[in-house]
Amino acid sequence: MEHSYIPYFFISLVILIILIVYRKMYSNLSKEKNLQKNYCQLYSLENKIATGEIEFFFKCPDKITLHFEILDNKFKVIETLVSKEFNSGSHILRYDSIKLSDGVYYYQLRTENQKTYKKMEIKNHV
Repeated sequence: MEHSYIPYFFISLVILIILIVYRKMYSNLSKEKNLQKNYCQLYSLENKIATGEIEFFFKCPDKITLHFEILDNKFKVIETLVSKEFNSGSHILRYDSIKLSDGVYYYQLRTENQKTYKKMEIKNHV
């Protein structure tokens, strides 16, 4: 009679281990999502080859001071488009790329705790 409880014990133990592992995984995912919420999101240009006026789109979770810069292909700052405080929400910056030579450039969003950059190709002169 005593042996009939052994399978139930092991089944209960396996279920408990599964619940502990699941809770640990869910906790880690939740922490990653919270970290991402504290950073601005910089979106890629829809058209990979940019000409003329370019619109840069980004979102900020909170009020934050940020710097938005254009970099050359060696990551040297060519121009700072803006360096100011932005409210939370979505923002668009416009930049006239006509003064840039054709080639590869980067645009960068920089805050106290973040540095995000993305690649763009300029073709203004055919």
